[in-house]
Amino acid sequence: MSANLQEIVISRHDITMSSTGQSHYGWQHSTMADTSEEIHYGSLDSMMAATNEEINVSNLPKFPKVPSTIRQIKQNEECYDPSLVSIGPYHHGKDELKEMEKLKVTFARQFVKDSVNDVNQERYKEKYQEMYRRVEQVASRVRKYYIEDTSSQLKNEEFSQMMFFDGCFILQFLFCLLKQPEKLKMSSHDVVLVARDLILTSTNPKGQMTAPRKPAAHLLELFHFTFVGSKDVPDASTRKSWYRDDSRKTWSGRYFPAKELRNVGIHFKPSETSLFTDVEFRRTLLAGRLYIPPLSIDDSTKPLLLNLVAYEAFLGAPNDWVTSYVCFMDSLIDNPEDVNELRTKGVLLETTNR
Repeated sequence: MSANLQEIVISRHDITMSSTGQSHYGWQHSTMADTSEEIHYGSLDSMMAATNEEINVSNLPKFPKVPSTIRQIKQNEECYDPSLVSIGPYHHGKDELKEMEKLKVTFARQFVKDSVNDVNQERYKEKYQEMYRRVEQVASRVRKYYIEDTSSQLKNEEFSQMMFFDGCFILQFLFCLLKQPEKLKMSSHDVVLVARDLILTSTNPKGQMTAPRKPAAHLLELFHFTFVGSKDVPDASTRKSWYRDDSRKTWSGRYFPAKELRNVGIHFKPSETSLFTDVEFRRTLLAGRLYIPPLSIDDSTKPLLLNLVAYEAFLGAPNDWVTSYVCFMDSLIDNPEDVNELRTKGVLLETTNR
């Protein structure tokens, strides 16, 4: 396997361990103690007594931390941390990220000026004060979306200012990146790093994108929808388990790499879309064709996939579409010949600059 693809493919062992356990992508180090109270053992009857308390998924943090089972994979640790800019409280104030805090203020000023479209200083002041007031109005509610022990380190005013400058930075960066790149006033290297930190990659699905059925809470959730699409997630009680499917009782438990599949007459074709759910096997007269969504490989692919897998670990089954896709791709790739087979068939598109 080539060096770039070797780093991107995640082993089945790591994925299985991780999924059973978003970087400023919305993640930070986590342990089981982060989301549950300390247990004091006593009477079994009292501990197991029925209670009206239930786990309400809607009350869980919308910006969760990376599960410890995922964080402990050392070679991937850097994929969950921002390299240049922090958004939100999880990495706010870190020494290695403070340089960008100055640029956030510059971007905020420019964002307000562009919004006013007027050089009048009084109008400019009124505008940024109005924007800030609106941020203050929702700050207390937004704070609850984060793990409490991290967001509580900031006072209310500090949290509101962080939200204001982070929000202005994201919007101004996006606008300049897409419409007026000359206004970024950043080196191309820094632009790439910021885009990585915001999960703004070039591996978007082909074709027309549909809007999420509900507003995304953060960019990682939006990207998850982007790669999974509007596919309805079946209820856990009705979803048919691959391992419990009676039609698959002859399955030997072995995965076959791409080269072996090709040798027995199974050919690979890129799917019509890049949605990770768009995997299909079609029988032919002699064997069959396996349609797989094409994946662009660049420096952002590994952190993006790892963060999506971590996000799905938080969501839990049956939302493991990306995790299943990554495990499936890993099963197809054992050596450089497998990579070459998928690349020549247009399933893997390597774009990393050398």
